[in-house]
Amino acid sequence: MTSSDSRHCKTCGAPLDLDPRDADAWNDRAVARHQLGDLADAIRDYGRAIELDPGDFGAWTNRGAARLEAGDREGALADADRANAIEPSATAWVTRGNARCELGDIRGSIEDFDRALDLAPDDARAWNNRGLSRQALGELREALGDLDRAVALDPEFASAYANRASLRQALGDLPGALADGDRAIAIDPTEATGFLSRGLARRDLGDLDGALEDFERAVALAPRWAKAWTNRGNVHHELGDPQRAIEDYAHAIGLDELDPGPWIDRAMARQALGDLAGALEDLDRGVALGPGDPMAYNDRGAVRQLAGDVRGAIEDYDRAIEIQPEFARAFNNRGLARRLLRELPAAVADHTRAIELDPGHAEAWYNRALSRRDLGDAEGAILDLVRTVELQPEDARAWFQLGATRQARGDRPGAVADYDRAIAIRPDPLPALCK
Repeated sequence: MTSSDSRHCKTCGAPLDLDPRDADAWNDRAVARHQLGDLADAIRDYGRAIELDPGDFGAWTNRGAARLEAGDREGALADADRANAIEPSATAWVTRGNARCELGDIRGSIEDFDRALDLAPDDARAWNNRGLSRQALGELREALGDLDRAVALDPEFASAYANRASLRQALGDLPGALADGDRAIAIDPTEATGFLSRGLARRDLGDLDGALEDFERAVALAPRWAKAWTNRGNVHHELGDPQRAIEDYAHAIGLDELDPGPWIDRAMARQALGDLAGALEDLDRGVALGPGDPMAYNDRGAVRQLAGDVRGAIEDYDRAIEIQPEFARAFNNRGLARRLLRELPAAVADHTRAIELDPGHAEAWYNRALSRRDLGDAEGAILDLVRTVELQPEDARAWFQLGATRQARGDRPGAVADYDRAIAIRPDPLPALCK
């Protein structure tokens, strides 16, 4: 009997007063406890069943699944190996693959899911889980094929729809992500992953209030899921409430202090409140936990720059670019830092590289314009500022700087028109537009 077997359990959690030497009775009670979420007692009962009948591959398989749920990945791996040595099964290979995935062996987990599918080509769980591992490796199209297969095999597989929603979001298919999130919730409104996936799609579609509702629901359904708290914090921050965001990030950190994400996100919220020292502390922790994350270095560089440590900022941007050589934002930020140090040719080179990598990066066009103007290239600066306002027609700073550059070249009518446009967009005092 596996933990997913729906047949009647003859012991149903009651004391084993009929035959304490009956391995099936121990296994059945373990299954009942497992289904109730009593993992510790379930694992003990599975262990007793194994002692009485070491050749029962089902007990080894079930204990492996329970151990994995309890966080004992190594124990789960060992039990799955023992089960497969007795009688290979798709269930044991899936458990083994899940354990390897959680241990960081993503490629190995795919091998295990392949073995499961060799044994059971119609096992929707194996297709779903292989899709998740492929997504983790960046094999997004292959992952989508696996998740498509999972929902085709089991149209009521709520988690597979939720997972496909997250994948579609990553692929930029936001309507598809929203539809999958809706489907996951319709199938199982008690499953937090559906709300989280739909919330992510809503956020990317600009529906921040809808996203917040979904993340609120995810937190209510899974209060110990750090990712739900982190995403709710992200929306609070985007809605202009960094203090509430910090509270959510703190909760996420309390649930999983080894995840660099909420440390980095809390740093950005602290920066928004002017707490640069606190932001740097969080970013140091985030970088230590995720030393291969280029965004963490980029974000720390930005905060260092604000704190006046421009050389330290450049070191972080260098590291971000070393990790991800096509990171346009890091090139743009490094150009800003170099401009502060009056290393203008190097600044122009960095902004140019950012533009090459991302021609729609309006900030890079704007920043290159300022460095070009500082170098005496007013014509080049005007061209860059014109491109900036084409990309961002409501950027008052760019219109103002375009007017100032034209005025310096003697084009007073053009300058007045640009200033009028800047003031119409943002009738702030002059210093606000000079930044």
